[in-house]
Amino acid sequence: MTRTLHRPVLIALLLGASLPTFAGSGHDHHQHNAHVHGEARLELVLEGNTLEMAFHSPAHNLLGFEHEPRTDDERQRTTAAIATLKKGDTLFSLDGGDCTLQEASVNQQAPTDKHDKHHHQHSSDAETHREFEAQYRYQCTAADTLRRIQIDLTKAFPGVEKITAEWIFNARQGRKILSGGAATIEVK
Repeated sequence: MTRTLHRPVLIALLLGASLPTFAGSGHDHHQHNAHVHGEARLELVLEGNTLEMAFHSPAHNLLGFEHEPRTDDERQRTTAAIATLKKGDTLFSLDGGDCTLQEASVNQQAPTDKHDKHHHQHSSDAETHREFEAQYRYQCTAADTLRRIQIDLTKAFPGVEKITAEWIFNARQGRKILSGGAATIEVK
């Protein structure tokens, strides 16, 4: 039986509690959830021997469009993007830790945050702006030896220009802006 990922709730709680630490500007808390083309978020939590990640991106970054697929080409691009997102081992390279991808899931959703239209560049569009969320769960046999995580999301999806990565690694937190090709997050 496949275990449903429950840690995203933990990720949201932990990162939500830590956002004041990350706040470096006078913007309100909705800035973190703004729907902006080219930008995405990656949240990582390492607790014990379990590493969980959640990647959030506007569909436009991954597909080149945000509406429901209308043509065969758009349906094919959507299917290909989902398949790529499910291949966590090609999107993330873990150095150390002896970690194995246990589960990957992808959800498409229309944003419900009423602030989305306020922040979105195309707020006059009548169409729904879909987003993707991919979740990954790794089990590590030696998490204390995990040194770094290489993120190849911008290589796989050129429409992703910038990723705001936030993490909690066994009670140590951090934040980094990733852009251009492969990017690395130091765990230790």
